[in-house]
Amino acid sequence: MPALHIPDGYTRTAIIPSGATHPELEISYRPLLATERQRLARQTVRLCSHGPAGRDTAARLVASTLATRLVDWDLFDSQGRHVEITPATVATLPAALFERVYEHVARFADDEASAKN
Repeated sequence: MPALHIPDGYTRTAIIPSGATHPELEISYRPLLATERQRLARQTVRLCSHGPAGRDTAARLVASTLATRLVDWDLFDSQGRHVEITPATVATLPAALFERVYEHVARFADDEASAKN
């Protein structure tokens, strides 16, 4: 289930330009706080040190985290149906698109401001 829009000025929007493997995508999201990003990074590194099973678990953790922070997107399937935001659908995004979504949700420059929230 996607995150709810909370009108506190913290929900952001971004347009991810189209790439070789994906169309343009507009997302609304609530960025991770600095402490949340640090915790996710530590968990990912720890899990990845446990071989293929750990890397799979880390990938699912990241996809799940992104799904909970995405409020909305304009992603449609080949039949023109809106794609629901779930950990499973986030995990199946083309790698380049997944990385761009991750960059917006988990990496942004205003760490000081996010630490206050």
